[in-house]
Amino acid sequence: MIAQVASNRALAGVFDDLFDSGGAEIYLKPATRYLKPDTRTSFATILAIAKERGEVAIGYAKGNVGDVVTRINPRKNEEVVLSGSDRVIVIADC
Repeated sequence: MIAQVASNRALAGVFDDLFDSGGAEIYLKPATRYLKPDTRTSFATILAIAKERGEVAIGYAKGNVGDVVTRINPRKNEEVVLSGSDRVIVIADC
């Protein structure tokens, strides 16, 4: 974090918000909030839907407990198929 802020001072506000108890937090939300299960789409579509909800999508988690594959910062054009048990990782206020 310190190295990133040293390189880009504008990130200081982002880190302040993330680490403040009253700021935004990272959540794993059900994928069904963003698309129908087993629908092929680009991560850009998920980003756009999250943005409409006031969230920032940063990745997704596929699978069940004990067998989860997590993908952080996927490319926008990456095609994704999420099932009803998968999660979208977002930064949000609640």
